Amino acid sequence: MPDVVAVGDEAVRRAVLARLCSDLGLDRGAIDVTIENGSVSLWGAVESEVLRDAARVAAETISGAGGVRNRLRIVAN
Repeated sequence: MPDVVAVGDEAVRRAVLARLCSDLGLDRGAIDVTIENGSVSLWGAVESEVLRDAARVAAETISGAGGVRNRLRIVAN
């Protein structure tokens, strides 16, 4: 059975999540990404302001992302 290829907002969502998890090592259980008409919103918790900013930058580099609302909050370990 072939994989279903995502298009539109779902494709952008998957690409952002993949980038955040693989490049930044963020825990998939601690973050979420929502997309509405290409506008990306990042949700969840990260450990530092550096990771919060890096997540925003990573999301902005995804083709099809029309802007990023960074709603990630910082939590101490």
